[in-house]
Amino acid sequence: MKLTIEKLTQPSEQDRIDLGKIWQDVRYQSALKNEINDENVLFVARFNERLLAACWVKLSAENAIITDFMVREVTRRRGVGHYLLTQCLAAYPDITHWQAISLSAEESGYDIAHAFLAHHQFSASPQPDLYILNI
Repeated sequence: MKLTIEKLTQPSEQDRIDLGKIWQDVRYQSALKNEINDENVLFVARFNERLLAACWVKLSAENAIITDFMVREVTRRRGVGHYLLTQCLAAYPDITHWQAISLSAEESGYDIAHAFLAHHQFSASPQPDLYILNI
């Protein structure tokens, strides 16, 4: 089966279980409770009817903020995150200013998140944990 990226509008019970596996860390538990609407979009990567990665895209005018970007640990380093991120950006061609909120410097995955975002042309901002991409 093919890896697909989709906007999840009505998570099924299985989707909620999968999201719990993606966002296992306590700091992401609030992500499971966010409301899905036109300004708060949940993007997911699905393979074999299971979710492997997810992120929120918060939209406003010509700006968008990507938050809670996470790929299941067992699936990392296989291009899932790259595909999810590039499809999020492609879904909104009129957005010219993107931001991504990353892990804080104290978190163990900071270097990995920084390298991932830098690889995708995001630049670190003066504000900690915030990365910017202007298209």
